Amino acid sequence: MNRMAVFDQEFNIIPGAIEASNQENEVQIAKVAWLSRKVNPKSYGSMVVYLTKSTDAKRLLQEHYFLVAGESAYTSVFEQTTGP
Repeated sequence: MNRMAVFDQEFNIIPGAIEASNQENEVQIAKVAWLSRKVNPKSYGSMVVYLTKSTDAKRLLQEHYFLVAGESAYTSVFEQTTGP
């Protein structure tokens, strides 16, 4: 997904970005976080989105996409891992 659609240069959430994504996807986002590298970041990468309703999460996973500023991003289950 396009990092600059949601996060600024310091990885703070851009005001209004969550609300816009809520409307685009007809969901209620509880939290987002950038997963890709923050050192020398690329324009596109991975983001985790936590939703308030499990039914919305299931729908987005079944549809295999999530809209971000008009662009489609691929969805999959987030599996948090710990280091070695």
